[in-house]
Order: sequence, then structure tokens, then C-alpha cells
Amino acid sequence: MSVIGRVGECSPPYLVMPITIESSKPRMCHDARFFLNLCVKDYPFTLDTLKEVPRLIERNTFMSSLDDKSGYDHILLHKNSRTFFGLEFAGWFMVFNTISFGFKASANIYHMTGLVPISYCRALGVPCLLYIDDQLIVYLTRMGYKQHIECLFTPTRPFLGMICDSKRLCFVLPDDKKQTFITLREDILKSKEVHLKTLQRFAGKSNSLMLAVPAAKLYSKEVKRAISMASKNSKPIPLYYNLKEELLYWGFLDNWSDNKILIPIHNLVTFGAKAIVNALSAAKGPVKNSRIDIYCDNMAVVGAWNNHGASDPALNKILKEILVISQESNIDLHLFYFSTKDNPADIESRRISMQDVKLADEKWKIGQCMFIPHTVDLMAIDSNVMLDKNFNPLKLYSPFPSKLSAGVNVFSQDVSGEEHAYVFPLFCLIFRLLKFLQESCIGNYTIIVPDLYPRPTGILRIVRTAELCRSCGYANDAEFNFFSFVVLKDQNLLK
Repeated sequence: MSVIGRVGECSPPYLVMPITIESSKPRMCHDARFFLNLCVKDYPFTLDTLKEVPRLIERNTFMSSLDDKSGYDHILLHKNSRTFFGLEFAGWFMVFNTISFGFKASANIYHMTGLVPISYCRALGVPCLLYIDDQLIVYLTRMGYKQHIECLFTPTRPFLGMICDSKRLCFVLPDDKKQTFITLREDILKSKEVHLKTLQRFAGKSNSLMLAVPAAKLYSKEVKRAISMASKNSKPIPLYYNLKEELLYWGFLDNWSDNKILIPIHNLVTFGAKAIVNALSAAKGPVKNSRIDIYCDNMAVVGAWNNHGASDPALNKILKEILVISQESNIDLHLFYFSTKDNPADIESRRISMQDVKLADEKWKIGQCMFIPHTVDLMAIDSNVMLDKNFNPLKLYSPFPSKLSAGVNVFSQDVSGEEHAYVFPLFCLIFRLLKFLQESCIGNYTIIVPDLYPRPTGILRIVRTAELCRSCGYANDAEFNFFSFVVLKDQNLLK
């Protein structure tokens, strides 16, 4: 920051805007809402969030997190632009020399600047995430770094308000964040009335717990209904019965330490919200520690489950019963809409998109010669399944029932006994598929991935040069002999 001169004795900056203090940190904020920000174009951008973390880490992965100190002070403003960042304090005119907290474009500028070294690290094969000034770096033992670097990396690291635990493969709620939430909840319960801002704080904190606490959003429906009531007038609202009951339920968080790991195995088809409760209750033993896919003909039930609640209190009560059962049996539950008019025998109801492509026959023959001959196609349909050397279709797993299908939805199947598998997945499912194959302990497999640049988050973990195995003579990864892959560089390879 530079001093221009005393007020009344020098020419003021072109814009002189007030300053305020953000109480949560605290830090100085330049209030540019009503002047400078109105003249600046919006530049939307995306950030790496906690949802990207599972794509990068495996069990016992070492990680390190970084937080830039006074990050905005590293980006200088041009001298001609500093006159638009003026302020007046204690009778003196001053201007910012760097981008200020409160300027609309500051976050975009700093994040895009930080992407330069992050993209370079990803190109070198170092998995990392960036959220403005917060970074998470993953250490891979196969990269060949010396062991002494592990003193800087640990299997448990804080990132964006959560603790990422690679030992248990889960997100852990920090004690200070949990205690802050408990204190706010108890303060609300002690009073007979509650103000709008207090309810909004509670709703925001409960939503931030979603990754560590399953269905946290489901248990905030009454709070959001109360916010809607309080926003219609400036008066506080009474702590009515349903709202108090929902707040009291959050008492389970006082001793919360339940972080479970899910293993996908089974598939289940049923209908109706209450039928789901009965079906899961009857099948508690066989489906324990499993992924369950439920196909339901009630769109309201499917939408309520996927959105973590509905406006109907009766439906929310049933969803809570389903959640309790899934937690007790350690079930990863997924609901899908299934119309009663749909019939697997109805060919016209199956619409094939442009994404249902396959490898060209000549390239498939090359792959069969380079790698161990494949015996199963993990993601295919009857019309694009690959053929073996005798021109017979491989065993296949399809997205819907069909004549040649050995199972519907490969993520709901037990594929641990499969050998020499081949898969050409939808590119948006690559990372989820790799996790699934790793957890299933499947034998050697070949996967088709796109050759994109800059590298998407997580893809650098699989794009490595395949080498001939010294024992079997087939092309395998240099360190993991059960893993092979092909990179698509030419769109002509697709057919």
C-alpha cells in the first residue's frame, strides 16, 4: 500500500472506497461493491473441491497441504490501475499496490496464476489440487523420490476444512469444527426464539458436514423451512416442535467417530419408499458392507433420496429410516428411477448415443497381439462388444438387460474372479472405474483412456508407458504387472 498524501493537500485517487473488517479471520476488506465491482466483467471459473480428493488418493497415500501466506499481496497492480483502489484512513489518502480482498476479480486472478505451477506439476506426474490459495499434493511412492521426503508427507492431512484420511479412505470432521457446530446448536436450543441469521449459520454449517456425515442435508429440512418463514418478516420465529426435534437429533454428532469404507458387491431391484425399508430390513445380513442399486418407479422417492430430502415430512421420515438401516449395515445405497412402462424386451426403448463407440477392428487386433488375449468386456452392449480370435463375442456387462449380457451395471457386480478384462468406459467414469477395479482385486486388465492436455485431475495416475514384462513377455506397467492400458491419440481409432 502506498500513501498519496493528506486529505485536502493532494489530488485524491480516482476511486476512494471504504474499508471494513471480516470478523471470521479477521482481515481487512476493501468494499468495492458499489463502485469498482459494478464496472468489472464477471469471469466464472471452477475450483478443485473435496469431491476431487477420492480420485487422487489410494489407501495409505502420503499427502501434504499448503496454504499461501497473504496470497493476494503477491499479485501487483499496474501503476495506472492503482488509482481505482483508493481509500482514506486517519486523514490520509492511500492506494493498494496489489489486488485487494473485496475486488471481484481477485479470486479469479490469483487462482489462474496458481494454476501455472499446478499444471506443470500435473504434467510431471504429481497429483495435486488447487482451491485459490490452498493446495493438496499427493506423494506417490512409484515416482522414485527418496524416502526422507516422507517426513513432509503424512497419510492424514487437513484440506478445505476437512481431514483427508488415506488410511481409512474417508473424510474426518475436525474437532474444532465439530465443537463450533455443537456450541451453535446448544445456543439455539436454550432460547425460545431464533433469529434468521442464526438459522442461516446453522444451515450453512450443517451443509458443510455432508462429506463426513452422511445425509447431513436431510436433517436440515426443518431449519430451511424455518428460514423461509423468518425471511418473510424481520421478527425471530419461535422454536416450534418439529424444528426443536430436528436440532435435538444432531446430538449424535457429540460422539461422532463413524467413518465407514464401502465395498460394492450386490444389486437389488424394488419399488416404493416403504418397500425399500422392508427389503433392506429383510436383507440386512446378505447385503452388509455392500453397494445396493435400487430401481424405483416412484420419481418422488428417487428425487428425495438423491436431493437429501423432500418437502413432505412423511417422506422425510421414511428416508431417515432408510438411512439408519444403511448405516447399521454399512450400505452404499443408490436409487434410480425405473418407469413401469419400460421393458427389457422393448428394443425401441433403448436409445444408443454417440458415446457407445468401440475400438476399430484393426486396432483391436493389434491390442490382442500386444496384450494377453481378453476374455471379458466390462462395459459394452450387444452391438459393440469386442470379438475374440474366433470371432465370438466376449463375455460382457451392459448398462441394461440384454441377450448377451452377463450382468447389469458392472459397479454392482462381483468381478474379482475375472481375468484378462478389457474396458472402454465413458470418459467421465474412468476414475470411478479404476477405484472399483482396484477394490475388486481384479486380475490384469486393459482400459482405454483419452490423451488430453492439460491432464485432467487424476488421469496422470494411469498415463504411464507400458513395458514388456520380463516374465510373461506381454506389455504391462513397469511396476504393476496386472495393469495395462492404451492411450487414444487419433480420433480415427474410434469406429
